[in-house]
Amino acid sequence: GEKDDEGVAAVTRSWKYHEESAKFKPDRDFRKLNALGVKKGAITAKGTKEFRQKHDARLPEPKVQKNIVINLPDQDFAYGKACKPSTPIKGVIGNFYGEMGEEELSMKYSQINSLPQQKLGKPKPTKATKICQDHIKKTTTQKEDNKELFKLKKFGKVQPRTTTNRPIGKKGANKEMDDEEFERAVQNFFDQS
Repeated sequence: GEKDDEGVAAVTRSWKYHEESAKFKPDRDFRKLNALGVKKGAITAKGTKEFRQKHDARLPEPKVQKNIVINLPDQDFAYGKACKPSTPIKGVIGNFYGEMGEEELSMKYSQINSLPQQKLGKPKPTKATKICQDHIKKTTTQKEDNKELFKLKKFGKVQPRTTTNRPIGKKGANKEMDDEEFERAVQNFFDQS
């Protein structure tokens, strides 16, 4: 391979300082050039081109604030979160924290047990439970018609294979229920579902 012009010794012993870059040259101001061109009589494309080659107008330089003060934090200032302290291993191995947690939990349980027990009342009936109760009342108190449904003659004497445990045919089956019977029927319905 080719050798560098400078050797390691020359590179390490010399330092290239920063050179300030060339001053920023603002863009041409075409509005101003066009206005000047019209005043001088350059109104054709060719005349405008020649005018722009001979004359120049630039946009004003942006104003730069000088002597900007940079507020740096103190030497002692540090960014980020501080490291958490190390875990005391002796307490972990000796189950100190487990015992502490057990004591706190037993204190909480003793406080809860010392509170007077509140009796829970019946929940307020919702719209759905009211509709359900009305439905049960209608179906249990409804008088069944004695008229039999249509059956083919050959199936008329056939007994069903399952039973629904309904009190049809017993004495008092079609009588209206009193409030206690109704409450029991509602309770049985909710227990089954």
